[in-house]
Amino acid sequence: MYADFPIPDFDLKNEVFALDSTTISLSVKLFSWAPGKYSRGAIKMHTLLDLRGSIPSFVMITDGKYHNSNILDVLVPVTGAIYLMDKAYIDFAALYT
Repeated sequence: MYADFPIPDFDLKNEVFALDSTTISLSVKLFSWAPGKYSRGAIKMHTLLDLRGSIPSFVMITDGKYHNSNILDVLVPVTGAIYLMDKAYIDFAALYT
């Protein structure tokens, strides 16, 4: 779709991170330690990727019921860095306390 468009050359002084998670479904009979939603088993892998490279800066595996916004309590933010994340990480009560 954008094959003919050149990638702009940004000269950002700040570090840029992308934060997201993926849910991996598991059998609740085999993995009773990994509760998920709707009586299914699951784990979530939360990943913070430094966009200057391809190696994650942070990876945390939780059970499937762990809400994405809770991961923000675990991360230590880098001063001046830009964080890209989807709206699942928004917790206004936590942002203003």
